[in-house]
Amino acid sequence: MQALKRILQNVDILIHIFRMLDIDDQIRLSKVCQAFRNIFELYIFTKEDYSSLTVNANRDYYVVNNESECNRLVLKRKELNEFLDYHRFRVQSFTERNGSILDIRSFCNLTQLHYSFMTITWEHLKAFAKFPNIATQLEELVVDCCSDESWGSLMIGNTWKVDWLMPMKNLHRLKVIKENWTRLSYHNFQKIITNLQLEDLDLRCIVQPGRKGRQQYPIPNSPLRELNIGINFGSKADLTPYLTMLEHLVTLTLTVDGIVSQKMLNDIATACVNLEGLHFQTSSFEEIMTFVIPAKVTAASLYRCYGLSPENFQQILSVAHLVKLSITETKVNVVENQGLSPSIEYLDIYDDQWNSNLILAFGGSEHLKYLHWHACDFDRHVAAHEAALRRCSSLEVLDLKEGHLSLDTLSHLQCLTKLTLPPSMPTLSWSLIVGVLKNPNLKEFVLNKYCKARDLEIDDAEIPKWGFPLALNTIRITLDIFCMALDFWFDVFNQNPHLQLGVYNFRGDPEYMRVIINHEKFPKSLRTLDICHFVIKCRDLRQSVEATMAKLKQDIEHFKYENDEYMFRIIFDRNLGLTQ
Repeated sequence: MQALKRILQNVDILIHIFRMLDIDDQIRLSKVCQAFRNIFELYIFTKEDYSSLTVNANRDYYVVNNESECNRLVLKRKELNEFLDYHRFRVQSFTERNGSILDIRSFCNLTQLHYSFMTITWEHLKAFAKFPNIATQLEELVVDCCSDESWGSLMIGNTWKVDWLMPMKNLHRLKVIKENWTRLSYHNFQKIITNLQLEDLDLRCIVQPGRKGRQQYPIPNSPLRELNIGINFGSKADLTPYLTMLEHLVTLTLTVDGIVSQKMLNDIATACVNLEGLHFQTSSFEEIMTFVIPAKVTAASLYRCYGLSPENFQQILSVAHLVKLSITETKVNVVENQGLSPSIEYLDIYDDQWNSNLILAFGGSEHLKYLHWHACDFDRHVAAHEAALRRCSSLEVLDLKEGHLSLDTLSHLQCLTKLTLPPSMPTLSWSLIVGVLKNPNLKEFVLNKYCKARDLEIDDAEIPKWGFPLALNTIRITLDIFCMALDFWFDVFNQNPHLQLGVYNFRGDPEYMRVIINHEKFPKSLRTLDICHFVIKCRDLRQSVEATMAKLKQDIEHFKYENDEYMFRIIFDRNLGLTQ
């Protein structure tokens, strides 16, 4: 007994025992006594904060991670139950993806609840507001692409009764997103706004006007600050009575089922006097003489919009108080040499439908700080475009989908801290890449992660052999460019202890990983890698690449990531090793 007692008092032995166990056995062992609990919390789970918890179901397994998305756990149902029971007092924000709803009644401090691609029964919907932890303290509820037990989309006002939301008196943010738009009566919309203290409402619903002949009453004054909704009130309807009660509204995002008329724009400008953000999505405009933007609006966007004239775009680009402008997937015909308002600091253009003869003669572009240019034919007028960029003396972020950028132009951008270039750009070369890396002002450099091998036209005969000190903190490149110059990239990483190097389009091929981990310049001090969002020990890779990558592929199959392009990556980061 004395020998056993001495063993159980040895911290190193206890840590070793804990690490040999599955997580559910670890948790059960930690409940034996306070000493075991201390070992578990100090040495096993010491650095993990699960106040924000995500559970992703896939077949018979559950992938669990916290807000940092590091150290993902792949658990069976029994292990998951033990895990949730252990952390039930810590969880404040809970996200669940795929499968059926887990029991969350034990999360007594829950304030945020998110569901994605779930099956949510009518009984669950009715019971939500009856749970004390939801009815009294839930502040945020997000339901994204979920269905009911009959596989129909959850629809507020239909399968999801509005009355079932009413007990949630502390709810400040409600977001319900579906693949298809559905109708919502004005009566139900009014009930949501009137009875809940919402500040942010985002519904994929088209609010319908009342029945003909029935009087419509404006909604009482609401604390709502952000509203994203669809409307179908007719192009000639008077919106003023319905908008004036939203005097606190700061951001309005509208999808108009019908036509956006001049009167509608005028009504919004008249009623929403505190509006700072105005956004139109999937809407058609007709006979707009003057595109009116409310006086306090600093951010505006058009997404999949139609029917605007060149004069309308000139009016938008010239608004004196606009700071941020985004135009994506919108048919645009802009007059050549169109000027840009000196107030605009953020310009996001993402479309292949811009006038191919457009030359970016940025009027007032010395104030532009962010340029995200993903429009075609940027290279039609190389000299004019580069001259325009050189005038952007305040530019901090430049993201190009295609076009040209010379080192001479880059040298004029003294404030630039982040640069994203497409590997398919005709002028891309190793001399350009090295010149960008040596730029003393840049902190982040990205060679677009969406590039495929066939897009590369870089002459590998120019590959540099040695690295050098950098001012950059972050580099993101594709796997093809990384493998073309392993000596160079590893030497760069070894000479810059502060650097994080991300390699994208890595699909878990063990042959690639064997070459990488056994390379003579692989950083010896690196203990771990982030591979596809899982933290993998370098020691395990050296011992058996095949077994480690096979286990990783199995874990990835249990995790459905929302953006595959960002899922498949390797991150080299010394700080990652320090947290393990």
